[in-house]
Amino acid sequence: LSTLGTKSILAESQSLGQNGYLKCSNGLLIQWGKHSGSTSPSVTIYLTESFLDADYIIQGSIIKDASDNNVYSALPIANPTKSSFKLDRNFSSTNTGVSSAKFNWIAIGRWK
Repeated sequence: LSTLGTKSILAESQSLGQNGYLKCSNGLLIQWGKHSGSTSPSVTIYLTESFLDADYIIQGSIIKDASDNNVYSALPIANPTKSSFKLDRNFSSTNTGVSSAKFNWIAIGRWK
């Protein structure tokens, strides 16, 4: 018998790998991943589990070499769908442009 009573939140399903998710009984869905980078201006991330709607939070972060002095940004592009979003990576040094850097991402929202 659980000492948490009826207020406990249980994992409905999960995949705890490098690209994974945690789906909770209360409707919370957290997904994350790592992308190897590309030369495309924006990269479409296809989610393992669909969110209830497109009202979820996305955050990305660039992975760079220790000797790299560029400044990067990883920004989600507007209008995500329930099952995908686009991430735009840019850099700035003496010039600016599209980054091909690797990046991590996390998305948090509801599945029910």
